Amino acid sequence: MNNYQKLDWISFAIQEAINGNKGELMQALNFVEELRDPRPEEMETPKAIEWELELCMFGDGGETLSPTMEEADSWEVALHLRLEHTGQIEILYEQEFNSQGAADDQFALMEGLFPDASHNVQPDH
Repeated sequence: MNNYQKLDWISFAIQEAINGNKGELMQALNFVEELRDPRPEEMETPKAIEWELELCMFGDGGETLSPTMEEADSWEVALHLRLEHTGQIEILYEQEFNSQGAADDQFALMEGLFPDASHNVQPDH
């Protein structure tokens, strides 16, 4: 019996007891104890959330990506968390720089902090 069926049985037993039939209460009590203290084999194992860190640097030219890093007007360094099962991306860190050198330095610092992060550099550096 799954947990919903056990709860349904408990509800049934209480209704029966209210109507004078107390014969189902012992089984209901057993189900209450199982729900309160499940056996290890009945416990659901939580599924691991698969995720990936992605370290990004983008060269921006106005409202869009610049064709090359050298032609960019500003540079953005970001750290994203990508949830594999949904594709959802959470921005953990994001900063814009006015010089490519400052952005490169920040990117290198972030690489040191998050060595396992994948890289997404646009345009190619």
